[in-house]
Amino acid sequence: MRSKIVVAAALSLSFFTAGCGASDSTESEQPQDSVVQSTSPTTEASPIRKKAIGEEAAAGCVEGASRETCDVRFTITSITRGESCSAYSTGILEMPANHEVVRFDIEAETAAEFSYAQANGVLLTQYWSVVDADGFMVKDPDIATGCDVDANVVYKFLEPGTKQRSSVPIIAPVGATTLRLSEQGHGWEWEIPAAAEAPPAVTTPQVESPVEPTVQEWTPITTTVAQNPVDSRPNPYPNSQDSFGRDTGTSGATLVGCGDWSEYQPGTGIYSDGSLDYAAECLPGGSMAPN
Repeated sequence: MRSKIVVAAALSLSFFTAGCGASDSTESEQPQDSVVQSTSPTTEASPIRKKAIGEEAAAGCVEGASRETCDVRFTITSITRGESCSAYSTGILEMPANHEVVRFDIEAETAAEFSYAQANGVLLTQYWSVVDADGFMVKDPDIATGCDVDANVVYKFLEPGTKQRSSVPIIAPVGATTLRLSEQGHGWEWEIPAAAEAPPAVTTPQVESPVEPTVQEWTPITTTVAQNPVDSRPNPYPNSQDSFGRDTGTSGATLVGCGDWSEYQPGTGIYSDGSLDYAAECLPGGSMAPN
């Protein structure tokens, strides 16, 4: 829920600044990513560090220690654009004009113990952004809920001593050039590759048939309105709990409304006993989603 994610808004800037001097040389024995220091973080190094797809980044690194001891090490393994998702192509959900789906795959590994407790929130959605073709930043872009989503790494706080991977589809302006993870102008960025060009269509010349065409009678086809498929989306966090501490979906209470998206994460339902819990009807495109 968004109320949990907002707690991480005070994440120390030290996680997004390089603390090993101005050089990004690979010859340095110190990690060139985020370093936790006892003094104010230096700003001499490049504030936004460019990373290639498949290149590891790290946060919460103790100065003087090896890279393997960093609190969080993560890698963007893939970035694609232009994905066609059925909920958008069929009109169940509306894609904003001049926007498209950009999906990034991420793998993260955490240290057995955090040197700095707030390292658990460094990958949350509020720190991600994209830069459009005109250089304008779009912060905290919406998750493309009309696509297949597996976003635990950016939705939930990280736990020490774990490995996780997620595939996160976001809604970005068409032609966006850069994916960025940053706070106050410090962090990392990755180039968004251009969409692969589709091969030219192969056309087969039509051959006139000497057989006279036959005329078939038209039979009307009746259809029924299908149930909103968004309402049946399963909880992506099946082991979570509602606001009363009960296992999600076990309260037996009736869904009566949806939490305001300015205060809660989309998908937060309000139930008849006053509890808050997951409700697919409250996702974007759901039958009870706020206007």
